[in-house]
Amino acid sequence: MRPWFAALVAALVVCVLAPSAAAERSSKQVQVLAVMSDDAFEPAQALTVALKRAVTHFEGWSVAKGDFSLEVMVTALNCSVPPDPSCLQKIGAKVGTDRYVWATMKREGSNVVAVVRLWEKGSQASETELRYSANLTDPSDDSLLKLAQGAFAKLVGVASGTLALKASKLNGEVLVDGEIAGNMIDGRVELSLSPGEHEVRVRAPGQPERVGSVTIPTGGRAELVLAPPKPPRTEASEEQEPVEAEAERSKPGAPIAGYLALGVGGALVLGGVYSMIRVNSINSDDGFDRYRRGLSSGQDVCDEAEKGTSVSGAPPASEISDQCSQALTFERLELVFLSVGVFSLGVGTYLILSHGPSKNEKVSALRVDPRIGIGPHGGRLDLRLSF
Repeated sequence: MRPWFAALVAALVVCVLAPSAAAERSSKQVQVLAVMSDDAFEPAQALTVALKRAVTHFEGWSVAKGDFSLEVMVTALNCSVPPDPSCLQKIGAKVGTDRYVWATMKREGSNVVAVVRLWEKGSQASETELRYSANLTDPSDDSLLKLAQGAFAKLVGVASGTLALKASKLNGEVLVDGEIAGNMIDGRVELSLSPGEHEVRVRAPGQPERVGSVTIPTGGRAELVLAPPKPPRTEASEEQEPVEAEAERSKPGAPIAGYLALGVGGALVLGGVYSMIRVNSINSDDGFDRYRRGLSSGQDVCDEAEKGTSVSGAPPASEISDQCSQALTFERLELVFLSVGVFSLGVGTYLILSHGPSKNEKVSALRVDPRIGIGPHGGRLDLRLSF
């Protein structure tokens, strides 16, 4: 490889890789140790995964590579539970990171209580507590993800976001993730929420509850408009639906268009059949047949007529060439008329049948009987529309 070409390739590699490498360095990496628990193994596993997922939802943060367990670490380093500051530093050195999230969990009745902590080299440790149902054992559960997002936001001190909530002119209480978060006055309220996805409910006296979901950006602002729910289906509304459907079917637009499409389609099909008959009549013409019999088996009639080849006892080559030209024209018309005509018939039939008959209408039916006879005496196509 020439030196100048190698230098060019190296420069391109640096230009491509440098931005991604710089972006990776600017991202704060945090390791998440597997949650330790003696009596809630499945919820602990689910929370571990949820915490890793939560980190990825925060801009500027990423999960460090590798899988490490708090239980394995305290056992290998002969640490107490929970580990003391010196042991936490040893764990950081063992894991090879400047910060990591670690947690312990225990069961309390039907709930679990998890104390989630953040260790960061040279900084004061922070912690928060989570208390929720022990049934949350699915790591992909959105409820568990919201809990993990809230916990991580508190640990790292991420700025909360703002929710601008609107709901007509309602006056009532606002619940976020099942807990009362504020009061709505005249259909408007602004709330300070942790980053991530939240379920929002508005309860107003004498009004159906309005529900929605929103994702709050880190330190940003989001808007949510809650519309009134659709009225529930009742026996009266179910009885009204057939009446409205009957009224819709009684509109004349669709049947008229359907009958027009049938008429156009029928005319086009007839044109196609006529073209087919003309092609057949030329092919069976006596003079055309004598000219064809006068040629050898490998010769094409129209090609030889175009060349001016004469055949004894047959019409002139120019006359045969004209017949070939006419046959080609009618073959093309036959293809166009039949294809478009059949399509138009199908559309017309669909419009009429999908319109549906009303109670006082007699059912109309279209029947196409393609009785086409090709030969020297022509053919026919039967279209029958009964009322």
